[in-house]
Amino acid sequence: GRILEGTGSLVLDRHARLAFACRSPRTTEEAVRDWSEAMGFTPVLFTATMDGTLEGDPVYHTNVVMSIGEGFAVVCFNAIPFPAERQELKEELTRAGKEVIAISLEQMHNYVGNMLELHATTSTAIGLSSPGHSFIFLSSNAFNALGPEQRLALQAHAQLVPVDIPTIEQVGGGSVRCMLAENFLPLRS
Repeated sequence: GRILEGTGSLVLDRHARLAFACRSPRTTEEAVRDWSEAMGFTPVLFTATMDGTLEGDPVYHTNVVMSIGEGFAVVCFNAIPFPAERQELKEELTRAGKEVIAISLEQMHNYVGNMLELHATTSTAIGLSSPGHSFIFLSSNAFNALGPEQRLALQAHAQLVPVDIPTIEQVGGGSVRCMLAENFLPLRS
């Protein structure tokens, strides 16, 4: 009865050691607490629904409602029906030093919350820039759903890289972050 389904169930702030998770049939509170204790993270649990109401269908994965980069956090607070949980989430992100960029329910449904910041480790990595440069990968759909102020806020942190993946979003039910894995292992020689 303890479920923690893949990387979508947790959105991690590795620097602050925070594990954000929305409760759902794919993410149980007990499993999040067990994982957090074993890995040395503090869990931040909340409820999120697809329409922001208590009666709405639960958001199936946390990475639908939010994304965390080194200096920013994108969050759909409108999906969180409990005001106290919205406030706690915002306070945790602010305390962790993140610029909080709020998105709407419509933007959440266009996968704006499902983006991932990555760093180039070599000068030829993805052919976009020099080593150490940061990139935010998101779908073209998500990029087009961003407002001008949101784009500017994100671009202050990293270069936006929209990727056209309509089939994954329409048929697969996921987006860019679902297709990528974070790898924090040291390079082998």
